[in-house]
Amino acid sequence: MADNVRFSSEEISTFCSQIAMILNGGIPIYEGVHILAEQMEPGKTKKILDQIDSEVKDGKEFHAALADSGAFPEYMCEMVKVGEMTGKIEDIMRNLANFYERESHVKASIRSVIGYPTVLFAMMAVIIVVLVTQIIPMFRDIFLELDAGGSDSALQAGINAGTVIAIIVLAILAVIIFMLIWYRTPGGNKALTNLAYNSRLSGKLADKISTGKFVSAFAVMNAGGMENLEALENSRKVVENKNTLLKVDKCIEEVKGEKKLDDAMIDSGILTRLQGKMLGVASVSGNTDEVLYKISDQYDEEVNARLSSLSSVIETTLIVILSIAVGAILVSIMTPLISAIASIS
Repeated sequence: MADNVRFSSEEISTFCSQIAMILNGGIPIYEGVHILAEQMEPGKTKKILDQIDSEVKDGKEFHAALADSGAFPEYMCEMVKVGEMTGKIEDIMRNLANFYERESHVKASIRSVIGYPTVLFAMMAVIIVVLVTQIIPMFRDIFLELDAGGSDSALQAGINAGTVIAIIVLAILAVIIFMLIWYRTPGGNKALTNLAYNSRLSGKLADKISTGKFVSAFAVMNAGGMENLEALENSRKVVENKNTLLKVDKCIEEVKGEKKLDDAMIDSGILTRLQGKMLGVASVSGNTDEVLYKISDQYDEEVNARLSSLSSVIETTLIVILSIAVGAILVSIMTPLISAIASIS
């Protein structure tokens, strides 16, 4: 295994797309992988491709070489194996490119939802820290010059309130930064992804994301010529949300009980009744994979709409919190100052 490197969804999509183009041009796999490895700049990615190139040249099957590298997910390796067995490797690679491109877009949308509010929260922390460390001391000097007497306790209360708010904000920011750094490690990525996919707060959105991912994976397997039951069981591997897993397991059990695929998907809650009927008609006309791709696109659109709405809610909430926090600090300082000036007048 080459340094335990895992390719991102975007990198996997690009790799699959390049292999599909190579195969479409009539170039065999072993030569195509060699071409990709040769044109890659020195680094971890080149080491992985060189390893795959070497193993394929030694006679190992392409899917086995991919699995040995440790850089590709199990689902992809299984699909490549299906492609090699059925002779549809080019179609499989093209469909996998689309699958991982879709996954990359979903992850980018999630990063956008997290990224902008994090920057906004950091700005809020900076503003509050400046208030506490720069603005409040300036007002304290003014109070001392005015010799405001009784207003000193009110000023101190404002200083204490501002300090507490600043500490809380900085602590939250530190936790956010820690989690973002931890997310970049394999263990942290797995733990935080599992938390996000199975927490009550993000459960419904995670269910939609997982369902769309499952349908897209099933479409790839269906296009590869895999039987429905086997395709369902293999597509289950890409699901990370517990609620979605329950639906998939129910669907698998019903298909084992010889229920029609569209009815099983409707009864399990994977598809709506309209989507299920579309799938039923498509299965008769031989366009099952096309309809499944359309359904997964529908899930993508719904997920993007929800993420956009969630982003707006988070941004608005942070702005309101910032306004209240800064306003509270300023009022706690300005009130005794105004009283002092009035008493002197």
